[in-house]
Amino acid sequence: MKVTFTLSNLTDDFYAQFLPGDPAERFAYLTKQATGDLRHNIKCKIATGQFRDAVELNSIRKGPMTVTCEGPLPRRGYKLFVFDVSKARP
Repeated sequence: MKVTFTLSNLTDDFYAQFLPGDPAERFAYLTKQATGDLRHNIKCKIATGQFRDAVELNSIRKGPMTVTCEGPLPRRGYKLFVFDVSKARP
């Protein structure tokens, strides 16, 4: 499942905090910040944006998961992080 985060108006210090980390840690951090204090600067789009996609992501997050990250992808005025989240294969 593809999860896209759009980050705007953030300092380089913010990016320095979580860029060296593991993709799963980055995903958890951005998810927490997108619903917390930085919700005006970090936007999250889950797959196609439908409710069923959010439900599917929630079920994936409850168990072991595999996360890959593509980003930061620079755009004009913002940065894009694209995560591919799936259930871990046994």
